[in-house]
Amino acid sequence: MPTNANPEIYLKGARGIATAANVSNRTAQNWMSSGRLPVKRLTPRLVLVKVTDLQAFIDAEAERYEEARA
Repeated sequence: MPTNANPEIYLKGARGIATAANVSNRTAQNWMSSGRLPVKRLTPRLVLVKVTDLQAFIDAEAERYEEARA
């Protein structure tokens, strides 16, 4: 049975995202509801976010912030 050498890791819900990104639950909810952060919605109340997608989103936001300050 082949194994995936690099399995994708997911965060569950706004609380998981908020904890990982060190932001409030509301900020994480805003990112998800605005569509800026891609999510997999499994049910109306359960969403998953790839850790790699969250990191890419944070990096892009940081770059956008730095450009705005310049």
